[in-house]
Amino acid sequence: MLDNKVRLGAVEFGRQLLQIGDLDPLYIALYEAELPKPILCKWLLSYFCFYSAGLSCWVVAQKDYWKAMEIIPLSGTDFPRGAERRHFRDKLAIEAIRRLQEEHIDPVEWVSWVGKVGPAVKPIVKRVKLLYGFGDWVSWKVPDMCERLGVMDARFEDDDIDLMFSSSIQGATEISNRYCPSQNPVMAGHRYLIRKLGKMLAPPDYQRRINVQETETICCKWHSHLGGHYPVGKDTIEIKHGLLRYKETPVAKQLIKTITRLEEGLL
Repeated sequence: MLDNKVRLGAVEFGRQLLQIGDLDPLYIALYEAELPKPILCKWLLSYFCFYSAGLSCWVVAQKDYWKAMEIIPLSGTDFPRGAERRHFRDKLAIEAIRRLQEEHIDPVEWVSWVGKVGPAVKPIVKRVKLLYGFGDWVSWKVPDMCERLGVMDARFEDDDIDLMFSSSIQGATEISNRYCPSQNPVMAGHRYLIRKLGKMLAPPDYQRRINVQETETICCKWHSHLGGHYPVGKDTIEIKHGLLRYKETPVAKQLIKTITRLEEGLL
């Protein structure tokens, strides 16, 4: 049972997310699945469009990848998508997918095209925003997720905090207001978390200490936690729920194994 009554401080909240794998459980599941790069890139591009792990598993299971991508915007509520991409539907989604297919036939080539301007993150974000229907939230998600899964060289620095999405900025500002008042509250919030949690290792490979990629997620989720909308473990539970809808697809079966293990750690 997830506890949504107790409000944790930012540091303890972030520590728990990192310890139980709920910071980015999907990253851990994809990393452990060791998908072939062509499949992973197809999965990622679908995810960046629709923000649904289960739906992405369905897309990569279809014989015709682009036909599957085209079907989704035409199918109303038959294919639920994540809240952050709730506007990626109807005419906007149809046109965005048409352009992606026309300009980047191969999702592996698409990932390569995005990453060619790197490894600094700001040029990568700027390139993502050139894509029709791709805005602030997904422009951060692309280099973050691709770097963590080893398909793109993207190097995040402290001053990339200005690329954070609004909810993360609000969370960082609240951290600063509560614990370390500053005229630059977003940077102060980020650095506060690094001071307190900076020795912890970043998922999914745990080969480096956490940086702005992880503090961005902590800030976002803690902001939601303060409003009563994010008990620790919520992401893990919701991802599994979304995957179960497509549990017969090969990739979903692989991801569910890891997510179930993480879920059991919540008990």
